Amino acid sequence: MAAGLSVLLALWAWPLQPEKPRPRVTGSRQRGFGALFTAYTLEGIGYIIAGTFLVAAISGPLGSSAWVLVGLSAALSPVLIKPGRHVLPAAIALQAVASRCPLSSAAPRRS
Repeated sequence: MAAGLSVLLALWAWPLQPEKPRPRVTGSRQRGFGALFTAYTLEGIGYIIAGTFLVAAISGPLGSSAWVLVGLSAALSPVLIKPGRHVLPAAIALQAVASRCPLSSAAPRRS
């Protein structure tokens, strides 16, 4: 079913034309792009580590459905979040807190 949906969406997107290039941006906006690129790179590294161990960190019945919840959240986020200046820092902060939740909810181990 996913393959069929992919084929249909690819056929729909195939004839679309890209937008014409915009004038090149210089100055402070270009420096802003460097900061954004660095933030996305560091976020990607952090996300890979958190994502790799996400299922192992969540025990119980939610462990097997963790990626389903992640996918639903990712699918709904463009609809629910309006673009703005503070969306990316807020999302990174929320991810940092959420990735630490399994640590704080784990039962203490006795030696």
